[in-house]
Amino acid sequence: MRVLRRIVIVGLVAAATVTGVLVGTAVINRAPAARAPMRVVLFGDSLSVQALPYFRAPLEATGKVTVAAHVYGGTAPCDWVDEARQVAATGRPDVVVLQFSGNALTPCMRGVVDDTAAYWARYRADTEALAALFVGAGADVYLVGGPVSYGQARSGDRSAEILAALYASLAAAQPGGVRYVGAGAAVEGPGGVFTWTLPCLASEPCTGPMVGGVPSNIVRSPDGAHFCPIAVTGSCPVYSSGAFRYASAMASPIERRYHL
Repeated sequence: MRVLRRIVIVGLVAAATVTGVLVGTAVINRAPAARAPMRVVLFGDSLSVQALPYFRAPLEATGKVTVAAHVYGGTAPCDWVDEARQVAATGRPDVVVLQFSGNALTPCMRGVVDDTAAYWARYRADTEALAALFVGAGADVYLVGGPVSYGQARSGDRSAEILAALYASLAAAQPGGVRYVGAGAAVEGPGGVFTWTLPCLASEPCTGPMVGGVPSNIVRSPDGAHFCPIAVTGSCPVYSSGAFRYASAMASPIERRYHL
């Protein structure tokens, strides 16, 4: 997450910079693939690291899907160029989910100052290029928006909203192969506001506090950026309602489209 820019990220994936852009060619609406198992591939940052168990389990439980994950905290789209090319060439993905919340921490983003015109242009070009790569390989692509962080909410930083709008505009430009998923709303309060807790869902354990007389779960980490109810930025060792909700929002469009 952008709020963690001061944290030194060690051992990040080295990758070449994406320079391609999505050309305005027509994309043919394709029917959902009939073969099984479907291959779903998730690329993402630390939000996907925490959401992954809740994203993978229900999809694979159908017996119709395999999920491959390429996720690492602090990464941006440009970090995954080599892996993306390999997956597109040999992995035969049916669905590719791209979840990036705006990091500019890794070597491939060096020199790009966040929340500048160059930063937004770079995120657009890199995301567009990855989407084009996978659409060209015959996959359906889902671009996933993230939630507002506590730091963004306090400072009035609209970066999460701007990035979501960027992803939505890319999807609108390629309606046959690229779709936008506003998964961030699953862990936000009404109107897209930041919240630490949400009322418990009937489908989850209820382990959090009573809030206004309502049984609730903690949906955001102490850092205000991640989901785990304890202070970790990697995989969460306890139940995470925020990660569950975010993952469910990512998976639901796939489940609906492919009747899983």
